[in-house]
Amino acid sequence: MKALRRGTLAACAALILLLCGTVSLFSHDTATAGDWDAYASIVEEINGKYGTEITLHNIPQTRTPEEFKAWLTKLAEADARASVSVQSGQKNRVQTASSASLS
Repeated sequence: MKALRRGTLAACAALILLLCGTVSLFSHDTATAGDWDAYASIVEEINGKYGTEITLHNIPQTRTPEEFKAWLTKLAEADARASVSVQSGQKNRVQTASSASLS
């Protein structure tokens, strides 16, 4: 019985120490906080060049600014090509519909 109490007390103490400790699970390196302007300027440049509405919520931890710019440029170009395809398809559909109504 005494051993059970000691074990329970030790488990409770361990739980309290565990809960009182700081949790840094989702923390990020504050040294990269200065890079925010570099990434933000890349996003602004891409938005201006391609007419996109990209918003930067956090700094990519796995890409340098140069890699981020290359990746974001590819993404914006793909989006621009898709938009042109959709607009072209809609234009052709309107022309086809108007041609059919004239017949």
